[in-house]
Amino acid sequence: SDTSLPALLGYGITPDLVISIDCQLVGYHHFLRGIPEHLPLLLDLASPPVLTRLSRNSAFFASSHPLSLYLSSHWRRLPFIDTSGGNVSHAAVSVADFLGAKQIYLLGIDFSYPEGKAYCRNTYLYTLFRSQESRLNPLESLFLSFILKNTTIMKDRVQGALRYTTRPLIGYKERLERSLQSWGAQVIQLPGKGVPLELKPKGPQARRHQGRILAAGAPYTDWRTFLDGYLQELEALPRPSAPISRYLYQLDKDQHALWFTLFPAAAAFREHDRQDETREHRLLSRVRDWSIAVAKRFLDR
Repeated sequence: SDTSLPALLGYGITPDLVISIDCQLVGYHHFLRGIPEHLPLLLDLASPPVLTRLSRNSAFFASSHPLSLYLSSHWRRLPFIDTSGGNVSHAAVSVADFLGAKQIYLLGIDFSYPEGKAYCRNTYLYTLFRSQESRLNPLESLFLSFILKNTTIMKDRVQGALRYTTRPLIGYKERLERSLQSWGAQVIQLPGKGVPLELKPKGPQARRHQGRILAAGAPYTDWRTFLDGYLQELEALPRPSAPISRYLYQLDKDQHALWFTLFPAAAAFREHDRQDETREHRLLSRVRDWSIAVAKRFLDR
């Protein structure tokens, strides 16, 4: 995973592949020490563009994000990686299963903060917090503040030491456990001080992938032609009106698919401006106008 890369490189270990799924700029922090020139870097389509400039050997995949699925079906077929677990560890296991691994060993995936440690030493937060610490606010205080700010914090004792966990972390664990029921690989979690997975026998729907490669198919058209067509379809969408349920009911299948690509942006608009009580039809109009402006800006470059 991108989070563990600095620690591995620090011990002279170069992995075969690194995956990064975080669409936020925080993903850039994992690569501040650089990345070996020929190390393959597997990125979500929503990964920060700066990461592609750090690597000479990057490849992209589609997740279940509506815009990624739309691009994969209308522009260029991309390998699908399950990121529904909400964390990069889940995605890394999905990649290994996608490539046909028979056994997958998990190390450092602890779904908790053993002994109050949020990350492996000399990775992401260690570097960040060391640049912020002072005599009155040392590294340990910064980590403790980071951990305890979660309102669902829980703690127990393991081998005489405190272990903190949270509801989101346990949610990561449960989603991975459910996914493993349908993936073909055998998963072995190496012992540690974290929360162990509850590994159950495979269900009848378990599948095995063989011989898959992480390569995109040939594009159906060049990117500019695709984006121009996408822009025209956005502009042709009927203006949203109230009640929004009636408006959506009147749309056809292709128009629904277009709106699905904009829903995550609509959620972000509402999340970043919680005081805005704009009704749904005005919110969708705002997001559609913003998306049209972004597409035009790229086409004008």
